[in-house]
Amino acid sequence: MTDALLSIQLIVRNEETLLPFCLDSVKTIADEIVVVDTGSTDRSVEIARSYGAKVIVSKWNDDFSYARNQGLAHTQAQWIFYIDADEVLTEGKESLRERLTATNAEAFWVNIENVLGRLPEERLQHRMIRLFRNNPSYRFRERIHEQIIPSILERCTPDRLELSNLKLTHLGYFAEIKNQSEKRERNERILASMLSESNQDPFVLYNLAIAKEQRGDTQEALKDLLSAKASAPAAAAYRPVLIRDIAKLYLTIERPDEAARMLNEECGNYQDYPDLYFLLGRSYRLQGLYPEALQAFQKAAGCQPSSAPYAIETGTATFRAYTELGELLAKLGQYESAKTCYEKAMEFHAGYMPALLGWTAALDALNVSIDTITAGLQQLLAKLPDRAKKYAEAMIYLGRFEELIGTHNDERDPAEPELEYFTALAHLHLKQYDQAILILQNLSATVLPDRRTDISQMLALATWSRGSALGYEFYWELDADVRRLYRSLERRLWKRPKEAMDPAMLQMAREMIGKAVQTGLLDTASELAGSDPALLMHAAKCLYRSGYVQLAADLFIHLLEGDSLDAEATVCLAEILYDRAHYGEAAALFEQAVPEIGDAARIGAVLSYLQTSRSLLQQALEFTPDSSLLKGELQKTATGIELLNKIGWRTEWTPAQRRSAGVVTPDFLMHDRER
Repeated sequence: MTDALLSIQLIVRNEETLLPFCLDSVKTIADEIVVVDTGSTDRSVEIARSYGAKVIVSKWNDDFSYARNQGLAHTQAQWIFYIDADEVLTEGKESLRERLTATNAEAFWVNIENVLGRLPEERLQHRMIRLFRNNPSYRFRERIHEQIIPSILERCTPDRLELSNLKLTHLGYFAEIKNQSEKRERNERILASMLSESNQDPFVLYNLAIAKEQRGDTQEALKDLLSAKASAPAAAAYRPVLIRDIAKLYLTIERPDEAARMLNEECGNYQDYPDLYFLLGRSYRLQGLYPEALQAFQKAAGCQPSSAPYAIETGTATFRAYTELGELLAKLGQYESAKTCYEKAMEFHAGYMPALLGWTAALDALNVSIDTITAGLQQLLAKLPDRAKKYAEAMIYLGRFEELIGTHNDERDPAEPELEYFTALAHLHLKQYDQAILILQNLSATVLPDRRTDISQMLALATWSRGSALGYEFYWELDADVRRLYRSLERRLWKRPKEAMDPAMLQMAREMIGKAVQTGLLDTASELAGSDPALLMHAAKCLYRSGYVQLAADLFIHLLEGDSLDAEATVCLAEILYDRAHYGEAAALFEQAVPEIGDAARIGAVLSYLQTSRSLLQQALEFTPDSSLLKGELQKTATGIELLNKIGWRTEWTPAQRRSAGVVTPDFLMHDRER
């Protein structure tokens, strides 16, 4: 053993993109860096050596523990801190060396934050033993998902494992999407081999199930997860996370009743694990069991930080739980209580958009003035760097377009493309085409490539809505195929050729009809929809989803007369008939759609029959008002209707979309039918 205090250890293979960020984050705390390279063909080895790392070249043999142990054999430092190339040390480094020289601990738990997406709430937290004393007896085990802790616990008691203030941010789940397929195949190959050698070890089976789920084989994954649960030791550290993953899969495949049954049995075993209560709340909510869901989310919000090494989705005990409570209370019409829950959620995450939008909707439902809402939004968002963008999104959600433009003109910054985009949408809703076009033209020159298609389509819609043709500057940076599509669509708007659209043009027309309807450009949507009969049903669906119920109803009925409705459109029309109390006709349409749509159509049909029954029972009671039998049946029917209506079986609209329900444009598509 030398005087070296800390050895940072990695295994790498073709990690040139993220490796510099990793090594930058640890270079100031390390006495040495040991990198085991398992066959890189990029600049990984060169990069590692540029940081002064000792590089050991090791042939890859489908065994992560073997590679890790190769690194351990090449250090004399007192402490080992092992990390991955796609991880960055973000917290705790300042006090680390001092603590290592003074501690009696044998190893330390390290907090790991897995980045799952761009938003701050898209995170998963867990803890692992990553930092331990250098002892020849401490060696990694398992060929994949390698662990050091079993060999440590064979030689010391659990109280020698202490919590640290270190935090690693894991970027791989987000940054390596392009490489996931290859890694999944590798992992599944290793796990399958391990399973055949281990006599169905439940931990190996659990990890194999996760690999199967990641490639989309949910049924096989669920089978293996349930087998792993049945044989996993009750005290196994991974068992609560296994329960969590089974519950999430049950919800993914729309079996919330089974998720709830299992979680009710297991939550008592892990009373400090918020994710289990959170998932229990979700499973109850999906079944329409609101009181039980409220109780579960309240328990999730009541969970205190635990010393157990759970995998915890960010916010399940805080902002996510309170947002779910707010949404449930809003569905129950308790808007004041919902508002309070949304405010509590934003105390933990001020920029969490589901809570912010829910809060604005609750105030709107309470008939709070728009001036009070805007003042409240500005206060809630005051400390956020992107406050103007979030304010704009909330105003669009409410359908308050004039207020958006009027109150935030002074905060507009052309360097914020999302804010500019929302402002352009507001101008389009108000038919202020020139202002929208100017903003969209500026955006088309500055936005990222992945947004240019969207910006180009909105610019074309704004130009056509103004009654103008697209100019040469619009086409300048478009490739030849896209230019052809825009020119062909424009010609069809003016000249109405009789030939059918080709598939590429139909796809673009569908996208643009959807955008036109969402921004209230109904005349342009009508012109596009009338340019090919194949677009009419799509236009009707877009109208309905955007809240233009009356317009959609007229078009659906026109299509029904020609026997042209698909299953999705049939359900839309059935919902409209149901809301107008035409329960017999609604039931027939719902039943027709059941084979393709499934539960939503089935629930609609049942509700239609229950509503018919209630009407008949009420009529019967007018003749025999003292009949206890009829009263009992009426109560059962009402209870069934109330329960089914909580399941979320039908289309829901935002406040802005609900304001469109009664919009009527008498000539919508009529000119096309006449032609």
